[in-house]
Amino acid sequence: MSMLTPGLLANAIADAVGARTRLLLKRSTFDIFADYESTKTITQKSSSLTTSLNEHFDFIAGDFPLGQRRDASMRDALPEIRRLRKNWAEIYSAAGYLNNSGMAIFLVESAFWSSEWTDFIELLSSQGIYFVASFRFPKQTLPNTLLVPCFAVFSRRRQQTLFVADVSSRSSLVELVEAFLNQRSGKALLDGIIMPASEFRGFPQLVVEREIEALETQYKTYRHSRMVPDLAEINDVVACKNGESYKERPNAVYIPRLNTSPVVFQLRDTTLKHHNYIQVVLKPTVIVNEYLAVYFTSHLGRLSLQALQQGLIIPRLSKVSLQNLLIPLPDVAQQKIIVGAHQAIVQLEHTLADFRMQLSLRPVSATTITDSVTTMLNQVNLLSESDKVLVLIRNGESRTIEFKETLVLDIKKGTKERYIEDAVLKTISAFLNSQGGTLLIGVTDSHEPIGIARELDQFFQGNRDNLLKHLKNIIKRSIGEAFYPYLEYNTVIVGESLIIRVDCTAADAPCFLNTTEFYVRTNPATDKLDGQKMLDYVQRHFHK
Repeated sequence: MSMLTPGLLANAIADAVGARTRLLLKRSTFDIFADYESTKTITQKSSSLTTSLNEHFDFIAGDFPLGQRRDASMRDALPEIRRLRKNWAEIYSAAGYLNNSGMAIFLVESAFWSSEWTDFIELLSSQGIYFVASFRFPKQTLPNTLLVPCFAVFSRRRQQTLFVADVSSRSSLVELVEAFLNQRSGKALLDGIIMPASEFRGFPQLVVEREIEALETQYKTYRHSRMVPDLAEINDVVACKNGESYKERPNAVYIPRLNTSPVVFQLRDTTLKHHNYIQVVLKPTVIVNEYLAVYFTSHLGRLSLQALQQGLIIPRLSKVSLQNLLIPLPDVAQQKIIVGAHQAIVQLEHTLADFRMQLSLRPVSATTITDSVTTMLNQVNLLSESDKVLVLIRNGESRTIEFKETLVLDIKKGTKERYIEDAVLKTISAFLNSQGGTLLIGVTDSHEPIGIARELDQFFQGNRDNLLKHLKNIIKRSIGEAFYPYLEYNTVIVGESLIIRVDCTAADAPCFLNTTEFYVRTNPATDKLDGQKMLDYVQRHFHK
């Protein structure tokens, strides 16, 4: 399989809009659009504005260097762009060569949250050029850099909404482009989301906001709160100057400007000079400082801070951006329980580290330690699997995630029905024929893990083994034993509910349900393909 490149995305969009004249502007050293099929290419390593042209184009692609500062020399050439970064000024100039229905794609910084970006978009709009989509590629797309590349798509045709998507594989490119051009919104970034352009503040921030919304659905005691004014007063978010020090204040946290040190709630735990931290004094009736420090050790907490960092070379957190930070917040009593659990885990880590250091000198205790740790690991693994499923539920349905309420039970009739089984099997076969995915049985469309206890008791004598044996039998009957290596399934306790989790990897050969029906995953749904569409898909997907 050939690698995923931004040039493939540019070609896919250009082909879809029927672009006959295509311009490639090469500035950076990445050569990211090397496989873009341009009809005219301009390679210019200098810092001047785009070379003057006497023609306009249906489609333009450009890879101007990132992180450039404002350039005073541009003021005379184009006074209206004197406040722009040099590379954005290049985008402004290049987009002017689009024809009346043209479209363009450019590599940009992920500064979608900034007032600077807002001003830039307003300036382009005044010239009849509109920001219509953004695509994010995986890390290591650009050679020799850890930069996560973002691309902005501009059009001469006005659009009130914005299409945003994560590009995960070459096979998803065509579907994402179709969804973008047809303005079809999915439920996850992997499928493409349509949203108001004014609400888009970048991919990390969007992921954070959506996960916090899901947390509030999953845990009714949670609510989302802004750092200012919900958790702290604006005057209680303080940054000190170089060489100065903070004074200890009650219920405060110290948040590092650089993402290299942990958030702490006591000055004695800081590992950097004080001017490298922002001090936030929290409202004690609303939030416990230790809870906030614990929250920032979580994946979501770390992502929240990363989403607000500014700067391409050395991303830093500012006092102003921190004030808008969104925090998922349980009540104070629950916060204290979470803090206590965290302290117990830390103490356990220290105890285990001591055991590990002394184990060779305590052979008498080895058996006891093994038994205790094994019991502990079993309990932790159960909790871990439950948490993993909860994360999947929070992320919602997508091309690779699907929820079904039951395996065999028609809830309204209270009877066992074949068509319920068939819906499960269609999803599994579609995952096998696409990028793979996870099916959760016992979860509603509204993200509620209701479990399968009713059908377990009614049809399988309350025996999980009988339930899983039935699932294996219907897979064997309708999908075939040849696909067993691509499937894993088991039950997981989530809260008080029993959920079936089915993990599928992409198969190497097409899977036909009941030997004749062919299904694939789309946006996010399971679709049946027939005739030429099925033949084209099989040729494209399985014969690369």
